[in-house]
Amino acid sequence: MKKLLLTSIAALSVLSASAAHTREWQGSMPKPVGKLPAYPPVVCVAPDWAVESCEDRSDNWLAAMTRAFRWLHLIETTWMGTVEGPRPWNGVWPKHTTVLYDEHGGILDKHIVRWKELAASGNNVEIRGYCSSACTMIMAYVPSDRICFGDNSALGFHMSRGGYGENYETFKPFPETARWMVNQYPQNIRKWVNDRGGAEKMKVEEFWVLDAPTLWQMGYRKCSPEPIDLGDQLRWRERDKEAEEAYKEWIKTREIPPLYPHTRPNS
Repeated sequence: MKKLLLTSIAALSVLSASAAHTREWQGSMPKPVGKLPAYPPVVCVAPDWAVESCEDRSDNWLAAMTRAFRWLHLIETTWMGTVEGPRPWNGVWPKHTTVLYDEHGGILDKHIVRWKELAASGNNVEIRGYCSSACTMIMAYVPSDRICFGDNSALGFHMSRGGYGENYETFKPFPETARWMVNQYPQNIRKWVNDRGGAEKMKVEEFWVLDAPTLWQMGYRKCSPEPIDLGDQLRWRERDKEAEEAYKEWIKTREIPPLYPHTRPNS
């Protein structure tokens, strides 16, 4: 009994020392100022954020069907209905597209390196402008099934030459290079060039133009129309309005009748 009493006294001493140690490190805690406020009430809302009774959220089939129809109605009447749903992956990674507008050729070796890198990239190619001289070598390196031609596109062929600048009289023709280039083209383009006399009939200052309709007839794909830039449309529309107003003001200062009846000033 005496041993149990001594053990209890020792335990109380340890607890008292622990409490004192805690106060030493934490300090004296202040008394609560007041009772903490109650949590705000739970409010249930529909998908369109309208408040509804939480009793409708009970687990029963009627409430579940009601929520489902409300969700379908929300999708049908808001922008969420325009979002395309998930589709299974077809296993093919999307390809990037390289667009060419006006490519007037240049150094042949640099273009060969450029077209080889483009072929290795796997990109699709849209030719939407004039592709002439060394640019035409793209047909020798990029697979034809990855190339399409736009409405304003064309290929331009001429005699290879040496020299730089705008003075064609100083250029030295290189028929060997021209023949090599022609032999690299796909068969249908090579035939088109040879039917006109081949590399021997080419001139440095004259181009043989292979236009888009002929390329389409050869089997090359036609590019889809380019997306319309609404920003550009609006800017040009504003410029047209400004030009129309300026013309009207100019007509007022003239004694001759206007060229366009619809711009005649009010009398």
